[in-house]
Amino acid sequence: MRVFFFCASLLLALPMAAAEKGTSTAQGVNEQMATAQAMRSVPKGATVVDTTCKEIGVGAFTYRFQCSVHWAQ
Repeated sequence: MRVFFFCASLLLALPMAAAEKGTSTAQGVNEQMATAQAMRSVPKGATVVDTTCKEIGVGAFTYRFQCSVHWAQ
């Protein structure tokens, strides 16, 4: 019976652990601006784990950057 309650408590704890991670995404004319815009959505007290950026073509010889900031609390 104890094993059942232990397994049930682990299953209930998994969604709580998943809620402590997140991603913010933004676009800008350069990587610095897109990253700064994405950082504005990171909650206070969260730690930035990773930052990724990709270049997006929006016209002839015109590019924008899309950056994602991955964070955890």
